[in-house]
Amino acid sequence: MLEKDIENLIAKYPNEFFPKSGFKLIGQQVRLGNKYADIIFQNRFKRKVIVSKLQRYRFTAKGKRLLESLEKK
Repeated sequence: MLEKDIENLIAKYPNEFFPKSGFKLIGQQVRLGNKYADIIFQNRFKRKVIVSKLQRYRFTAKGKRLLESLEKK
């Protein structure tokens, strides 16, 4: 699974990855000055939350099952 695939799944299903967060997607690959944020969410308190530096890594069995199940949706 590529970094972009993981990013897209997190953006599409934020509450699966961050339960009870109330995250709402603001954007992906958003320019912030001379850098880019992979994903920006807004939380239930209307504050911006930035997810950056998503990369491939080893998943736990539970994490892998989650990604596989979301990929099939």
